[in-house]
Amino acid sequence: MKPRLSQRSRLIIALIYLTAGSLLAWVKLGRFPGLGSYDVWFWSGYVVIVVGTLLDAPWYTKPIDALTNAIGSLIAALGLNPDTSVAAGAFAQKFQILGIALSSVGIIIALTAIWYKDSESMRLRYLAFMGTKICAQLGAPSIMFGPIMLSSLIWSFYNQVDTLILMTIVLAVLLFGRPLERGWGFLSEAFGRGPALLRKVGKPLAWNHPGIVEFELDASAAVAPRDVVVICAPGQEAELGIVVDLFVLSDRKWGRTILTGVQLSKTDLRYSVSPGESDVGIFKVNPAQLPEDVRERLGEHPISIRADSFLGLVSDQTDILHLVFDLLTPHPELAEGSLVTTEINNDRVVYQIVNATVKERGLDAQSVRGVLSVEAVKLGKWTDAGPEPVKWVPRPNTPVFLVPPKGAAFDLSTVGVVPRSSVYVRPDINRMVHHNTAIIGVLGAGKSTIAYQIIHRMIREGINVLVIDITDQYSISLSHLFREDENRSRTTKIQMAIAPTVNRVDQSPERGGNIVDFRRALAEEMNSFMDGEDRLWIVNPQHFDVTMQEGRPSGSAAAFRHLSMVEITKHVAEAALTKVQADGLSESARLCIVLEEAHSLVPEFNSAASKQDQEAAVGTARVVMQGRKYGLGFLVVTQRTANVSKSVLNQCHTVVALRNFDLRAQEFLEPYLGPHFVRVLPTLEQHHGIVYGPGFNLQQPLLVKFWDYEEFKNAALEQWGSQILTERGVGEAEVAEENLSLDDEVPF
Repeated sequence: MKPRLSQRSRLIIALIYLTAGSLLAWVKLGRFPGLGSYDVWFWSGYVVIVVGTLLDAPWYTKPIDALTNAIGSLIAALGLNPDTSVAAGAFAQKFQILGIALSSVGIIIALTAIWYKDSESMRLRYLAFMGTKICAQLGAPSIMFGPIMLSSLIWSFYNQVDTLILMTIVLAVLLFGRPLERGWGFLSEAFGRGPALLRKVGKPLAWNHPGIVEFELDASAAVAPRDVVVICAPGQEAELGIVVDLFVLSDRKWGRTILTGVQLSKTDLRYSVSPGESDVGIFKVNPAQLPEDVRERLGEHPISIRADSFLGLVSDQTDILHLVFDLLTPHPELAEGSLVTTEINNDRVVYQIVNATVKERGLDAQSVRGVLSVEAVKLGKWTDAGPEPVKWVPRPNTPVFLVPPKGAAFDLSTVGVVPRSSVYVRPDINRMVHHNTAIIGVLGAGKSTIAYQIIHRMIREGINVLVIDITDQYSISLSHLFREDENRSRTTKIQMAIAPTVNRVDQSPERGGNIVDFRRALAEEMNSFMDGEDRLWIVNPQHFDVTMQEGRPSGSAAAFRHLSMVEITKHVAEAALTKVQADGLSESARLCIVLEEAHSLVPEFNSAASKQDQEAAVGTARVVMQGRKYGLGFLVVTQRTANVSKSVLNQCHTVVALRNFDLRAQEFLEPYLGPHFVRVLPTLEQHHGIVYGPGFNLQQPLLVKFWDYEEFKNAALEQWGSQILTERGVGEAEVAEENLSLDDEVPF
């Protein structure tokens, strides 16, 4: 362990070393250091090590210092030129090569640590962190210049054995012995008291493992949150703590401090207490008066680094899925949906706040105080691709921090942001189609506008979209995405094909009516749509009068049944499946069918108006199950999950849940979102929702604020332009490159 000395003491010791080196060179060599032709690098290294280890970086080598040392040692190593024809020269060259290699590695590691220190990528920031740790050891002057000095020593004095031995001893003492520092530290500890560092402010009452000490403050003590204190107890090493909680109960002041793991020696403490007063207690300390290495270690504690965002400590009832902590430091930006972080096995894990309750805490039944107990759901360890699951719990009393709230600028490549943050949420449109998606929310919650955004993105990526809409709202809101005359032409062609045979009588009932003509015309238009240039086709089942003959005719007359929109939806879905099957298997999405007001198009069995509707809903569900391997997916939009076929909904592995008051909808969503997020649904703001599933690359639910649709539409038309309307969409490689160039801004 390095002796802890003041700056003045280190300066005096450095001057003694430099003077001793000069005298040694004068007495033994008859000249001042470095004036010889070969030993200049030895004495240069001597000066660098003395100044570097005592004055420049006595406790810790920063990456920039390591870079400076490595560059200097590399220049020195390249400047050596031992004569390899001599045995001593060849031996000296080995240390020269070692010095060059060590310096080169040091430069690379130091540059990596400096370059990626503030990277937005957590992986690169971790790489910089590891580089900093390596620089702290490898970058020290004694390591960098050691091989150079040894090489110079051998080559300079190989023919002077006594001088070589003496200089080798000097080098060993300088690198490993450090007698002056050790002796000075011993004398300071034995005789020096110095100025007082500590002032007693209270006494410890209880140790709450791990890492928390509860204490009672003296009546006159002036202590504030985040003050640094020293905890002194019988039989234990004095240890630094940071005050995290202060409160008053029964007219007495109490507090809690978190232990930092930084212990102090008697020399560091230098108590100043009244005669007869015990040295056991809580002592307030001015960090500026602590030894430099102690300050550096204290500064590495998470609360020291992120004091402004500290919220509280992990408390009981925390489990693998969610976090519970008492709010010790109120923050004006804290709200439902805010992101917080804590550590699990040295990984910084992100949680999202979903609830807060008022609870009582106290010393006993008579002395209690109210605290806010905050609940948050685990998202995982954030990476460039999004949150990665962490399957464990944080230790009790681990600090919890708020992710600094930031405003997020609009980003067209994303669907929105996590509220009060700049963490963007990016969709994976191909997986959204492949795994089917459901948008669920009450009337006016914003279901359709989110669907509009998703449709824009599907068309942008070259995916055909077929909307089955009984409201005709999509034709108005998405008029800029398709040619209205072409869309109307498809509807008209089907109507003209089926109009003449609406009452056709046939001896075979399955050929009666216009159902056969409807299927044929629908298949022709489906093929035309999928093979043509248009990307969007909007269909209203109510615009088609489709009939089926019921039973055999009586003479030239027969009874006919008009198909419901549920049955027409099934036929549209089957026509789409037939087309994509003919095109073969596909890992890329080809076609997405949007079911607007899905409760009217694929009703639940007990909500269907007739047996035919029940059978039709089952038929559509069968298409949903079979379509994925051919690149066919569904976007289901509904406000009433209770009335939608569960065979369809259960195939939707990506979910967008908006404000919802329906208990049955909440029961359906709970397996996807979990009980904590389900409780949030009734209070969600406009344009806010909870997303989950492969369509967002999420394995945990996430509360999101979606972009305003008008803002999105204007930006899409400006940036994507006519590519949305007339072209087949950008290629997958271009989309992937675009997404890769827009790294997530993760401010933690």
